[in-house]
Amino acid sequence: MVTSRVVDAESEEPTRKDEHIACELEKLREWFKVCSGCWMTWINYIFITGFSSYCRYLKVADHFLPKEVKQQNEDLTKSFGEWLQYLTVGFNLLVYGIGSKKGLLDGFCKFISGYTYVTVDAYHPAVSMRTILQKLESGFSIRCGVKERNIVLWAAILANELGKKSEDVILVINNIDGVGLRHLFVREAVQQQALIELAKCKYIHIVASMDHFNTPSLWSWEMLGFYNFLWVKASTMCCYQLEILAGESKLLKLDSSNSAYDHTSASLEVIWQALTLNSRMIFVKIIKMFFNYNKPIEFSILYDRAKDDFLVNNDVVLQQHLIELLDHKLISKEQQLNGSEYISVLVDKNVNI
Repeated sequence: MVTSRVVDAESEEPTRKDEHIACELEKLREWFKVCSGCWMTWINYIFITGFSSYCRYLKVADHFLPKEVKQQNEDLTKSFGEWLQYLTVGFNLLVYGIGSKKGLLDGFCKFISGYTYVTVDAYHPAVSMRTILQKLESGFSIRCGVKERNIVLWAAILANELGKKSEDVILVINNIDGVGLRHLFVREAVQQQALIELAKCKYIHIVASMDHFNTPSLWSWEMLGFYNFLWVKASTMCCYQLEILAGESKLLKLDSSNSAYDHTSASLEVIWQALTLNSRMIFVKIIKMFFNYNKPIEFSILYDRAKDDFLVNNDVVLQQHLIELLDHKLISKEQQLNGSEYISVLVDKNVNI
C-alpha cells in the first residue's frame, strides 16, 4: 500500500543557508544594479563619448562590489603562502572563478618578488606558446638551436636546459585559455602540449588563471595528469578591464584597422600599467624619436639608442618589447624593399601619455 504524505510548507523548518558560501547572489544585488542597470544608457553614452568613458565605468563598477566580496578578495591574498607551499611539493595551480584574476595574480607576483618568476598575459590574442618560449629564452640567456616550427621539441629542450640550471622558476600565466593557446581538437593541442613539456620539468612551477566555462575541454585526462593542477576557486567579481582592452572589441572601436587615433588617456593609462619598465622606457624613446623626426624610425637606429641606454643587450630582446607594443596597437612596423624595418607610432600626438 502506497501512502502519500502532505507536508505543510509553513510548518517545515526553512532550509539553513550554507554559512561557508563565499559569494551569495543576494549580496551582489547592488553590484549587479550598477553593472546592468540602465545598460542601454551606458552603451549609448559609450558610443558618443568613446572608450575612455567605458574605462571609467569599469573602474567605478569595482568600487561597488559588496563588502563581503572585497573581504573575500583580501582573504585570497592571505593564502599566497599556501600557494607557494603547494608549488614546493609539486603541484601547479589553476585559478578559476567569476571575475578578472589579473589583479590577484599580480598580487601573487609581488608576494614572490624574491623568487624567479615570469609573467605572461595570454589574454592578448597575439600571445602564443612561441611568445612564452622566447620570453624564457631571453630571460635566462638560453639558445636552444631548434627551428621554431617544432614548438613541442623546442619546449622540451628549453625545459631540459632550465633543469640543468637547477633554479626554480614560477611561470604565471594570465588566462591559460587565451586565444593563442587554444585548439579545436585535443589531438591538435600543440600549444598545450608544448606547455606540458615545461610542466614536466620539476624546476618549473605554473600558476595560471582560466575564465572560459569550457576550458577543461582543452585537456585530456593524460594532459591533466602531467599538469598536476590544484584548482583554486577565486571569484573576485572584478571587471575584465585589461582583457577587454586586449580583445580588439569593435563595439569599443578597438579593432586594429582603425586604432591609430582611438587611444585615449584612459586607455593608455590601462596599457601603461600592463607594460614592463623596459617596455615603457623603449616606448617613450620611440615616441620622442618619431615626433622629433616626424618620420618612421629605422629599427637599427632604435636598437643602437636602446643599447646605449642599457635597455636591451641584443636585437632579439628589442623585438620582444616591440611585439608587446604591437599587441597593444601602440606602434606599427613596415618592412621596406631593402629589408629594413621602420617603426611608426599609432598614438595621436595630442593625447596626454
